[in-house]
Amino acid sequence: MRSFPFVSPRMSARPRPAAGLRGAPGPPAVHEGGTSRNPAGRRRPPAGRGVGVVLLVLAVFLVGLLLPAGAETIEVRVGVAPTMSSAGLYLAADKGYFQAEGLKVRLIPFRSSGPEMLPLLATDKLEVGGGNLGASFYNALGRGIKLRAVADKGSNSPGCGYLSLVVRPGLEVRSPQDLKGRTVAFTGRGVSQEVVADRFLRTGGLGIGDLRIVTMPYADTNMAMARGSLDATVQIEPLLTEALSKGWAREVRTASQIYPYQQSAAILYSETFSLNTGAARRFMRAYLRGVRDYHRAFVQKRDPGPEIAIMTKHVPVKDKALYTRMRPVGLNQDGYLNARSMADDLKWYQAHGYVQKCPPLSDIVDHSFARWAAQQLGPRTR
Repeated sequence: MRSFPFVSPRMSARPRPAAGLRGAPGPPAVHEGGTSRNPAGRRRPPAGRGVGVVLLVLAVFLVGLLLPAGAETIEVRVGVAPTMSSAGLYLAADKGYFQAEGLKVRLIPFRSSGPEMLPLLATDKLEVGGGNLGASFYNALGRGIKLRAVADKGSNSPGCGYLSLVVRPGLEVRSPQDLKGRTVAFTGRGVSQEVVADRFLRTGGLGIGDLRIVTMPYADTNMAMARGSLDATVQIEPLLTEALSKGWAREVRTASQIYPYQQSAAILYSETFSLNTGAARRFMRAYLRGVRDYHRAFVQKRDPGPEIAIMTKHVPVKDKALYTRMRPVGLNQDGYLNARSMADDLKWYQAHGYVQKCPPLSDIVDHSFARWAAQQLGPRTR
């Protein structure tokens, strides 16, 4: 076993970028269960377990044949925040998709996504991060740090209201004017939540400057609203459904209603990892398998039990019944990012003094890995 970096000479050629934005246009887990006894009193595995084991071993073997001769398992450190938008990473890890690609993925938890991961990505202490596309990301790029936004990790697609503007119990908000001077929490300053709130306020002639802003992690805002020390926030699943179901908050409007198709988070590659084309491609293929499993389970609502069990291991909400009521995350099954939304948000950060300097988006968004992985996986489910 060796740690990253490892660049195979047979897979180091980087795909040629298309004009404009770069590249723009397994095995199931073996789950433990009960056992039964045959007439002789011997234990025998439940029906289907043997087949599952054979398929897992066969898949790993076949993927091994596709890896470069002499390739070693590569360790990939991934920064991840415990939210539903990280589902593609959690499912791919727990179902063995990364392992089947010859990758030893280590998920490193962060209380919130974005600023804390960026220095580690810049210094190769993380190879991959699941980060908020906020001002800190663009400022890091403006300082010369070379990162790549390579895949969708959360967008406000219509019908996927996984983010919502919510207020504490007892606070009536019939119009943006009712939030003037109120205490509102975001996970940081210059983050995508702040853009959503500003868009809502502008419909009533106000702006983000009309709020009293505090910062705190998503996980702390529910209790702050329940205690009455916080007036409002833009909350994320699964904490959103928990807050609404327990009466800790009231919903004003979903983010997909306020700002449809906003690209709020992305999978980020460090420069060094992006240059290891073979490993970076295989990581993306495994990740998109996890994303497609999420879509089947939570958007199409087809047999979500195994996926719910995995998510309760990683995110703060443990009540499995709540997962059937959650709004799904917008996760593009082919990994593509909404570059137009990213450009609009960057302009907002610049106009509000959060970002002074940033390279063009064509140097930031790289769809080549997602395009390759989507082609390998074939048509997505509808």
